Amino acid sequence: MNTSQYISRPKLAAPWIYFLATYTWSWFFWGIAYLVGVSGESGEAIGVILVLLALSGPMVTGITFVYFALNREGQKDYWKRIINYKCISVKWYLVTFLLIPIVSALAAYLSGYWATLSISIILPTLFLTILTVPLVPILEELGWRGYVLDRLQERYSALVSSIILGALWGYWHLPVFFLKGSVFNLMPVGTLTFWLYPIHAIPISICFTWIYNNTGRSTLSAIIFHIMLEISANFGLIPWYKQEVIYNILLVAAVAIGVTFIFGGKTLVRKKEA
Repeated sequence: MNTSQYISRPKLAAPWIYFLATYTWSWFFWGIAYLVGVSGESGEAIGVILVLLALSGPMVTGITFVYFALNREGQKDYWKRIINYKCISVKWYLVTFLLIPIVSALAAYLSGYWATLSISIILPTLFLTILTVPLVPILEELGWRGYVLDRLQERYSALVSSIILGALWGYWHLPVFFLKGSVFNLMPVGTLTFWLYPIHAIPISICFTWIYNNTGRSTLSAIIFHIMLEISANFGLIPWYKQEVIYNILLVAAVAIGVTFIFGGKTLVRKKEA
């Protein structure tokens, strides 16, 4: 679908302006958290508030640009794609819900991590985990896939758009590595796991776009897929802070390469025969 028809202010709709605004918003609040010496896991209310404000950056800027850069039809389309569950077929619901858990379980088995795996929660309290599992995907996906992915695909192929978004999405997390008490401290700056984290975001981003484009640009599908990613990470299936995570990266990369080869990098949607 040609989403450029929804743009009312082309210059403002440039994806780079969105990324600049999002980074500025999020890094500002993460910066304050760093100066105060708190994080979302530090047990202090101010830490949770500041981190949630930072995480809301993609959503806040996304909604802002929807109303300043898009016309009324684009605004209606934005909200419809968040709540319209009917545009996702049963097949794609299965892909959305099961892809990451299956890949993560297989990676844990191949790496030997499965033998030492127990149901573990990285965050220090069950309450925080329950809160972040659905909330973080909503705060992020209302911007990443809900808004800016379309702006990228108006200019580039689905594959290139996914790589750009994946890289910027991965490095957007950079300030969190410096927050006192953050789970990201388990991946010290400069270590292998530190560098692997943003790399992992790129093949995952390709999978996001593949699902998004095949479900009628459904933001809901992106939120669900992100929720499954959070569940797999928070309950130990994805060992972000261990070198075994390279197995996850390789398997997700294999899926991304397979998807690109079968569906084509231009749209990541298989063309129907005439």
